[in-house]
Amino acid sequence: MNHFDDDELAVYTKAFHDFDANHDGYMTLSEFSRACVALGFTYEEETIQTLFSEMDADKNEKVTLEEFLAFMGPDSEEKLVASVRRIFNEYDTNKDGFLTADEIQSAWFSGERGTKKLSKSEVAEIMAPVDTNGDGKLNYEEFLQLVLSAMGNDDSKTFDKV
Repeated sequence: MNHFDDDELAVYTKAFHDFDANHDGYMTLSEFSRACVALGFTYEEETIQTLFSEMDADKNEKVTLEEFLAFMGPDSEEKLVASVRRIFNEYDTNKDGFLTADEIQSAWFSGERGTKKLSKSEVAEIMAPVDTNGDGKLNYEEFLQLVLSAMGNDDSKTFDKV
């Protein structure tokens, strides 16, 4: 059982019910995908599927409130870091341990699902704040910071387990 205080439990429960658009007690991949778009995340479909799969503990293609709460529980940081690591490895098409603007552009903004295809310079502009060494590419730690920034959590110090 997860150990949330009353406020956290209320927030997570409300979020789940908001994501469960048809209120059938389950969140489907489609509902999760729409929720991500509504929250401003422009992830590629594969990324959304990876995150959804992480939540779907019994792999029945439906996420219950209990599965959602388990995903959001005390070890959610470790799960997020593991998911980001898998995503980083998927995006790193040449397997050199770095993500270039081309790799990120290709992965994030494929033009599918109505997302706007960004130019290489626009992607470089998104990368710049987290490219701490200025080499024009992102290592895993820099990519993690980019993901956390996109999620509204700029405190990467929280994630010491990278």
